[in-house]
Amino acid sequence: MLLFQKTFDIIAILTVITLSMLIPILFSRGKIKFIWWDYCFPYLGVPLWFVLQALDIGSTITTNNFLVEMFCILLASVATPWIRFGLTFINSNLIPKLSFSLTFFPLVVAIFVRLIMPELPA
Repeated sequence: MLLFQKTFDIIAILTVITLSMLIPILFSRGKIKFIWWDYCFPYLGVPLWFVLQALDIGSTITTNNFLVEMFCILLASVATPWIRFGLTFINSNLIPKLSFSLTFFPLVVAIFVRLIMPELPA
């Protein structure tokens, strides 16, 4: 039952990420150039979390740990395209560098929550 619940949660998380990416990408298409990485980076936080969990990095996984950590990764993955969308309307030389560094935000959040989250009760 737990495996089915996690699978359903992962599918729901990836669906929310996909739906939240559509609007910023559609509205900023004429303003910035998109490459394949722009479409992939929000999804990379979830697989990285599983890799870190398989390598026993961080605390023991309980159901509550899974939900809290995935929620943090979901927030980062959803916020990043919207932040990049907001940056397209600012004229500055630092914006392309900041925009590129934002692509690693979901990965950094996955590592961060995996390292600092204590073991939560089941």
